[in-house]
Amino acid sequence: MRFQLVRPVVSKGSFIPRFVKRIPSDIKDRMVGRTLVIPLGKGTVAFRVTASTQSIRFSLGTADPSQARIRQAEAVTYVEQYFSAVRPAARHGRERDAGTPVELRIGSLANACGFRSWAR
Repeated sequence: MRFQLVRPVVSKGSFIPRFVKRIPSDIKDRMVGRTLVIPLGKGTVAFRVTASTQSIRFSLGTADPSQARIRQAEAVTYVEQYFSAVRPAARHGRERDAGTPVELRIGSLANACGFRSWAR
């Protein structure tokens, strides 16, 4: 997973930052009807995904910028892990468990490492 810039969103007319994360289109249908219980500081935030939900949005509950960044990072970590658990991992037309290792053949491994040209 790539590192993401952790930056809370501040709306006009407000000084309390908000968490905003778009729901990826490949898992949107699987997310409808689910309730995410997202850790926020010492508590949690429950967020229900409906058919019209485009992104996950909620208040970070603090005006302190350093505390807001910490809460944003915790929320992004949780949401990204949730998305990766929901996302289907297609292998031969079947879904695989997120904890299952991927099988690689030596040719695929050589191509990925760039060794294919001198291995012939």
